[in-house]
Amino acid sequence: MPDLRLPVPVMRLISLQRSRLGLMAHAIPEQHRVSRWSRQLLHTVIGNRMARFRYSGDYDYAYRRGWLHVLADTSAVYMRLRASFGLPTLYAPWGATSTWYADLKLERDIDVLWMGTRGSFRRSHLLDRIRGELQPRAVRMHVADNVENPFIFNAVRTEYLNRAKITLNLTRTWYDDNFSRFALAASNRSLIVSEPLLPHCPDFEAGHHYVSAPISRLAESILYYLQHENERQRIVEQAYQLVTTKLHFGHTLKRVLDAAANWPGLIIRAIPRQGS
Repeated sequence: MPDLRLPVPVMRLISLQRSRLGLMAHAIPEQHRVSRWSRQLLHTVIGNRMARFRYSGDYDYAYRRGWLHVLADTSAVYMRLRASFGLPTLYAPWGATSTWYADLKLERDIDVLWMGTRGSFRRSHLLDRIRGELQPRAVRMHVADNVENPFIFNAVRTEYLNRAKITLNLTRTWYDDNFSRFALAASNRSLIVSEPLLPHCPDFEAGHHYVSAPISRLAESILYYLQHENERQRIVEQAYQLVTTKLHFGHTLKRVLDAAANWPGLIIRAIPRQGS
C-alpha cells in the first residue's frame, strides 16, 4: 500500500490516476510508428514508478468492472484501508504450509539470519547498522541478500532457518506487512526479532510469538536472547504452534475459496490431480 500517512481520499485519487496512466501505455495502437514511440516513451517514463499506487488503482479498476470477485489481503490493516476505499476485502493471514518447514535436527550454528532483498535505503541502512553493532560481540550473522550471499529458497531456506537461532525482521517502509517472513521463520523454530510493526496480523503477539524492540535496541535484544536460550525456546515454541495450527495456510486458503464459492454466479471447479 502507499504511505499510510496520506489521507484516504488523496491516496485513492492518486491510485486511480496512476492506474489510468498504465492503461494508457497499453492502449496505444501498435500499427503506427509514432504511437509505438509514444508507447515506449510512456513505459520509460512510468516504468515501475509509484507501483504501490498502481496496485491499489488496478484492484479498484478491476473490481468496478466485475473482473475481481474476491480480494484477499494478508494484512488486517490493509484490509480495513481497502474497505474504506469501497473495495470489500477479505483478511487472509500468513501461516505456514508443510512445504515451508521441517525439523532437520541441525545444530543452530548461525546466531542471526537475514534473508531477502535489501529493497530500500531504509532497510539496507538498518541492516548495516545492526550488523555493525553486533560485530564487536562476535555474533555469527549470515546475510542472504543476493549481494554478499545468494538468496535462499525452498529446501536451502529451510536448512538455513533450521540453523538460525534468530531471524531478523526489518521492513522496507515503517508500515509494511512482513508477516510472510514470520511464517517462514516461526515454522522452522527460529526466533523472530523485529522492529515494531503495525498489527497486520493481530494473532502474532509481541513478547509471546516474537520479540519486538525499538531500532535503537534491536542489537541489545538479539544479544539477550542469544544468551537466554530457555526464554528463546519458549517464544519459539509458541510461535511454531501458532503458524502450524491456527494460522496454517490451508485454513487461510479455505477461507478465500469459501468466499469465492459464495459469490453469486461464480463457479469454482476443482481440477483433479493427475491419475486420480
